[in-house]
Amino acid sequence: MRESFVRVQATYRGRLGVEVGIFVAVDHLRRAGRLSPEETERYLEIDDWFDAHLPHPGFYADGNTIGAVTWFREPVPAEMADQVSALRAILDTHGVAHEEVRSVDPGTEVYRDAYQVGVLPHERREPAPVPPGTVLAPTSPGSKRAVAASTVRTVVLDDVDGAETSVVVAGLRRQGYRVLGRGEAGPDADRANVLVVGDDPSADVRWTAAQGTAALGDALAARGVDARLGRAD
Repeated sequence: MRESFVRVQATYRGRLGVEVGIFVAVDHLRRAGRLSPEETERYLEIDDWFDAHLPHPGFYADGNTIGAVTWFREPVPAEMADQVSALRAILDTHGVAHEEVRSVDPGTEVYRDAYQVGVLPHERREPAPVPPGTVLAPTSPGSKRAVAASTVRTVVLDDVDGAETSVVVAGLRRQGYRVLGRGEAGPDADRANVLVVGDDPSADVRWTAAQGTAALGDALAARGVDARLGRAD
């Protein structure tokens, strides 16, 4: 008997040309400000749980440039299924249509672990209209708790166009942050929603190109700013 896989997804398509997964669908509601404080906390608890219990496929490391999607391997462990059910309840509350689909051949397999596979879908279609009040944006693997708590929306870098910062700048912009050079910031740099990065005592985050982009990403993450390229919708 061939192995069966299951995916819980919304009924609207994102930038990958397939229906967005349930995690991304709930995060779209969060980004739009539609979740109550209690729903946001529940979502972050579930996200933290999966961050601890579900491996991160390697294709997310470069922003999922191959356009892979994940499916659960069946049977799904009971505790994992309960967490997914809680996410579905949030979508139900906000009237976001979703479905559970099964397949023995969801696509060309590019990743596998004990709980899931990553595949390249056999078919991709144009993105579909999203539910009213939904904000499409890339999301990242890993915990979103610090990002949700952060008020930072603008990051100021000494060299926005430098080769050393290009990957980080791309990640910040895909996550919805405004990225400015030091000369562009002006008085905005004193506002609470601005984070200044540089090699001088006035910077909020001290960093030099010699430290590398990984160190910059870690430094930003410590301040609740997610600079990873992220998982495409």
